[in-house]
Amino acid sequence: MLETHGTDAQAGARPLEGNSTAERLARVTPGPRWLWLYTPLILIVSLFLSGNLYPDFYGRYINPEIGALELTQFFVMCVATVVAAGLLRHGQVWSRGWLRAWVGLALVCSFYVAGEEASWGQHIVGWSTPEYWENINDQNETNLHNVSPWFNQKPRHVLEAAIIIGGLILPFLARSGRLGVGRINYLVPPLAGVPTAAIVAFRRLDEARLELSEGASSLFYRSSEVQELFMYLFVLFYLLALRRRLDVVPPPR
Repeated sequence: MLETHGTDAQAGARPLEGNSTAERLARVTPGPRWLWLYTPLILIVSLFLSGNLYPDFYGRYINPEIGALELTQFFVMCVATVVAAGLLRHGQVWSRGWLRAWVGLALVCSFYVAGEEASWGQHIVGWSTPEYWENINDQNETNLHNVSPWFNQKPRHVLEAAIIIGGLILPFLARSGRLGVGRINYLVPPLAGVPTAAIVAFRRLDEARLELSEGASSLFYRSSEVQELFMYLFVLFYLLALRRRLDVVPPPR
């Protein structure tokens, strides 16, 4: 049974102060400041320091397949899956086909990524990979993202570009009202996603630096895994903010 929600006053939401609907949407946050601002900053600094100052500790406890980094990735996407599922049951989402399709896509993608990060349970339970699957999976794991770039690099590049553009540029355009107040503006990430998107972009710049500078080393150990964590955090923060937007401004029809 779908959940039903009323207007801001009925739901007890406190509208954000602002001069326009666009500004109110842009200023919605996924939660308290420590969640969307301090947590990403603390994480990136901790990963940088531990990887460079304590490489043995990093290699033993953070980097392995069932280490802190990949387990956190799995946990974040599990939470994102739950949030997306809850959003899909929301009356204002379900009654709008365009928003239902968008949240449904987020749910499917979040579930897929969560499953892939744990190799659908192999990293946790520890079962052996069937021989026929070993022949097509370059990491001998029961997942799809090590089978073809179409299940790994290509979707990753799309998400990375979406985060950099949608997290660093579009929020400011949306806040200014240049994107209007229609469906597109409602789906644009809020300003609170900027810190996490900036970290994703920074890792991309670090990778470009490595490609241009022969002999240079990355600032992060297994930097692609570090970037994935912040990409997943961005997705989670986006979904949380979208849920809170429903209590601030009703989505357009």
